[in-house]
Order: sequence, then C-alpha cells, then structure tokens
Amino acid sequence: MKDEINKVYREYFERISVRGNNRSRIGFIKIETSDELKKIEDIFSLRIEQVIAKSILDFEDKNPSIKGKLRDDAKVLLVINFTDMVYYPLTISREFDRRDLKVEIYHEIQMILTEANKENVEISSHKILETGLKLWKRLKTLGNDSW
Repeated sequence: MKDEINKVYREYFERISVRGNNRSRIGFIKIETSDELKKIEDIFSLRIEQVIAKSILDFEDKNPSIKGKLRDDAKVLLVINFTDMVYYPLTISREFDRRDLKVEIYHEIQMILTEANKENVEISSHKILETGLKLWKRLKTLGNDSW
C-alpha cells in the first residue's frame, strides 16, 4: 500500500479512537490519547467507534506479534463495518440492546483478530473480510437471523 494512502487510514483511526467528550455514568470524560482509551474499563461510556478502537488497541497490547502486521486499512474497515453496517442497524431495529451489543462487538473484534493473526501474514482489510466470512456463523452480530 502506498505510504500516502496508509497515512490517511492511520490518521482516520487515530482520530476516531481518541476524539471527543463522552457521556458516562460518572459525568463527562475527555479522552486525549489512545493510552487513556486502553485504561477505560467501562466500555458503556464510550461511543461505538471507540469501543471498536479499544478492542483493536487491547488486542495489539496483548499480542505483540501482531505489531507491524495489522495494517491501518484493516483497523478502519473494522471500525466502519461494525459501526455503520452492524451496530447502527441492529440497535435502530432493536435486535440488540446497545449495551449488550457493545460488549459483543468488542469480543467479536478480538475473535476476528485472533483468527487473522494465526497465519504469519500481513493483516489487511482483505484479510479481515476473509476472516469475517470464515467466522460468520460464530459471530453473533453477523451470523444472527437479522441478515
């Protein structure tokens, strides 16, 4: 991938993973860095984009072997797909409770990254799509009867 395009993906992921104020049960919290995002244990206080980013960042922390293999386009694909194609349709249609769905998506991102990381290859958005198809029936949000 060209450096210029990769830079766009990297900046997009960084922007969505740390931006803005979030309403939480304890008031407003401001997230300034991805390290602060990793420390937040109450994912219900985060926007869905941040839950997904947190799942990715947590996975990278727990699996140092993925460093340098997980491309920024793969991270952005996970954010956009799970936000716009999974979270919003399932919550608007009331197929899932928002809180339950945030937890489920967090774990499904971990499952996809675990499976994609089994091969010693670069993890691109293409690899994420392949892995999602492979795991489709095991993913509650994607494999449910809504689709």
